[in-house]
Amino acid sequence: MIKMRGSEKLIVIASVVLILLISGCVSVSKPVSVNEKKKVDIADIVQITGARMVPSPPLMPDMRARLIINVKNVHSSATAKCIHARLYSYRPFEIVGNNNMAGASSCYVKGYSESNPKEVVNRGDLFPGAETTISYDVKAPTADEIGNVTTDIDLAYRMTYNFEGSTLFQFVIVNQSQMNSLENAGRSISLETFNQVGPGPIKVEMELQNNDNLVLAGTSGIIEFKIVNEGSGKLSNYANTLSKGNLIIGLPSDIDVKFSGIKMAKTSCPDGFIKGLACYKNDETITLYQTSSVPYKITFTKSSLDQLQKTYTAEAQINYQYMLYGDYKVEVNPHETN
Repeated sequence: MIKMRGSEKLIVIASVVLILLISGCVSVSKPVSVNEKKKVDIADIVQITGARMVPSPPLMPDMRARLIINVKNVHSSATAKCIHARLYSYRPFEIVGNNNMAGASSCYVKGYSESNPKEVVNRGDLFPGAETTISYDVKAPTADEIGNVTTDIDLAYRMTYNFEGSTLFQFVIVNQSQMNSLENAGRSISLETFNQVGPGPIKVEMELQNNDNLVLAGTSGIIEFKIVNEGSGKLSNYANTLSKGNLIIGLPSDIDVKFSGIKMAKTSCPDGFIKGLACYKNDETITLYQTSSVPYKITFTKSSLDQLQKTYTAEAQINYQYMLYGDYKVEVNPHETN
């Protein structure tokens, strides 16, 4: 899990670049210009890097073997929590054992273990750069079960992990009269804002809809946001939804805000959030249609500003469980083996 907090956030916020351009040296068309610098971290931080069987197929009927699935956290600083796997389609093979980790009960997924506990493997947290293996000891079907003919059988598995994603989004509010004075004086300023989307497959994308990437004090600004899936898997629930309360958006407390298209409720800000934010959580489930939710809007207003410009920072946090899929094809040959 990676969180942008403390000194890291101060660096981002303090990195707004203000350059005064003096008239006569440089010709500019606008008194205030804003350029956004966007950084999006990798999506698939957890990857299934391979699968193999020992001994290698083909297998003889009734033969025992071990399916080994390799999993790696490829990120340098983010931790994936509660690595959890299930071999969910394997018949007519039989599972005779696995490498379930003792002490990983906090990662237990209710409902998975009741029917056949041998299907389920909990491997705990996967730290940055770390690798782990998920293994199943299986027994091939008998010759009678496959009609005494060579048969290819898919062993299908899925793996889930818990993750917390984050986004930092900056926007600029400008005093109209002071901007006019700046223009009349033949001067201009150039600002740089940051849009930083953290690692993980499910991301909160935010974009300012106003012209020129700025908002005038006393007028309305609009931030459009949506939840997107940029990974190779999906949200772990089959409805492909984000549960109530799993998205938190923090906005500056000195601006008036209104959400459109989604019910949001006031909540306390999580530890590590930027100071001075008012936080809101989703008060309804959010559905992803294939890889994205519908866009939602935040309309905001700063009634007055006693300075030329001010750069504000919004913050979003999203908690979810993500699922990856894989399969391994095994040939069972009643007549010969490698």
